Amino acid sequence: MSGTPLLPPVLCGVHTSLAPNLGKDGREFLRTCFKVNWPEADQRPAEESSADLGGYEVDRANFREEMEPSGGCAKANLAPTADSQARFWANIRVALLASLLWFTALASNAAIAADSGKEYWVKAAFILNFASLIEWPAESFDSSEDPIVICHVGGSQAKSAFDTAYSGRMVERRPIEIRHLSRAGRVSDCHILIITAERGKQAREFIAAAAGKSILTIGETENFARSGGVIGFYRDGPKTRFEVNLRAAESAKLRISSRLLQLARLVPSEDK
Repeated sequence: MSGTPLLPPVLCGVHTSLAPNLGKDGREFLRTCFKVNWPEADQRPAEESSADLGGYEVDRANFREEMEPSGGCAKANLAPTADSQARFWANIRVALLASLLWFTALASNAAIAADSGKEYWVKAAFILNFASLIEWPAESFDSSEDPIVICHVGGSQAKSAFDTAYSGRMVERRPIEIRHLSRAGRVSDCHILIITAERGKQAREFIAAAAGKSILTIGETENFARSGGVIGFYRDGPKTRFEVNLRAAESAKLRISSRLLQLARLVPSEDK
């Protein structure tokens, strides 16, 4: 059976997974795909002049003895049967769909990661402004040159954004020192404590550890400020906003500028 081959040459050496379905002459077919010379016609029994290779009817007399390097397998005169052609294109559609879904998921994850990274840069700028509009009691620093220690509890994206944003920065002539904590027991030296979403389930633990100390606690989980934190970020559509718990600020002996309060949503503490 002759005709134009419907199996693209580029796929000839790729779909080796089809080998089990090629029948008794499958090995010869694969050898042909990989540019191995086809045996002389007079070395083959007459009854093997044609064969069914898993649905592909092959007229061996039309195989070339010397396969051209650019596409030997494409020179084979393969004419798919209706069933094999349907299976082939069904496999191609499945492969293309799987590839599409994979690339879509990859792009989606990249977009989410990019948005999260951008969001932490925005929050880093907010926190820098908070530090300039909040006054700590004098005993929180040993000297006028002591740094403002910003402690972060959370994931790598926020860590990267904060490390970069605060590198070499000053607030009211004080340098900023960034630290990354893993345990609540190490908050005593912090002036600002940020708990990002990755550790949000431990927010109450860190708020409790900061209680009785002049620490500005900041979080981004839902109801963070209502749970006793001083400032909580929240989303208002595409915008990042913040709310302030004045009772928590007073307990920490922090004086918040009226300019900052005008921009905030004030919330009470939840009753325990």
